[in-house]
Amino acid sequence: MKIVLDTNVVISALLHQGLTRRFLELWRTRRIKLLVSQAILNEYARVLHYPKFGYSPETIAEILAENLLPWLTKVEEYGGKLDYPSKDKGDDLFLRAALGGKVEVLISGDPHLTELDGKYPFPILPPGAFLSKYFGRGK
Repeated sequence: MKIVLDTNVVISALLHQGLTRRFLELWRTRRIKLLVSQAILNEYARVLHYPKFGYSPETIAEILAENLLPWLTKVEEYGGKLDYPSKDKGDDLFLRAALGGKVEVLISGDPHLTELDGKYPFPILPPGAFLSKYFGRGK
């Protein structure tokens, strides 16, 4: 299943226990295929550098190399006009990657993206809804 994950979902999966940690297991076992554009990959790395996390550049490189990079598939972003851009222009990179990669689902807890569900050829679901729908108990 080809998906795009927004930054908050990926960072939470990498750094915290809880609901989103399940995504780490899913991409490592290749039950989901995590698609990223170069812009999304840059965004993931940029956020990991936030002072609140307190990681050195070496630690960030290690986190990415051991827990994310081997399971990513790079895609080219859709370059056309978005019919329904996000109210937060910074979120458009996720829509562009999802369109370019012809994903099955875009996963985000950001209301600027989830309010666009039904306007694109893929659903835009919060993490919990996605996990319940596609990977509930026993799946």
